Amino acid sequence: MATADIERQLADLRRRIPADLPEEDRRKFIEAQSRAERAAQAFGDSAPHWVSGENLLQYRRRLLGPFKQHSSTWRGVELSRLDADALNVAEPKIYADAWDAVNNPATVPEGTLREIVETDRTGRRISRFVGSPEACWGQFKAPAKLVVGWRTKG
Repeated sequence: MATADIERQLADLRRRIPADLPEEDRRKFIEAQSRAERAAQAFGDSAPHWVSGENLLQYRRRLLGPFKQHSSTWRGVELSRLDADALNVAEPKIYADAWDAVNNPATVPEGTLREIVETDRTGRRISRFVGSPEACWGQFKAPAKLVVGWRTKG
């Protein structure tokens, strides 16, 4: 291999190494991720980390993707077409609608419970459940007994 080929390959590899984000940009990515984290945890998931080379607008759109189905206002909107100003309007509404959906017992399939995990100010994880209590407690009930007749004589 010629030295020029090796240098060209090294230059190509150096371009592929992700650059460190400036602190201000990193803070914006973290803020976007933390906004999505509350809704994601409520659905038993977590918000994904940003991908190298992804800009903040792309990352925010990707974070909103799984939750927009819960928003009657934004469900049919293609998020990739929204600019930053429109996304600033859509984002809080989509997360609020997702939070409402996860807390609505009507969205839980019959016979199941959905765990909703929240983190309080001190970092403690608190679990609560929405859905049918029978899914959990039904197995501990005594079997039903039917009355087949009444004794009238001692």
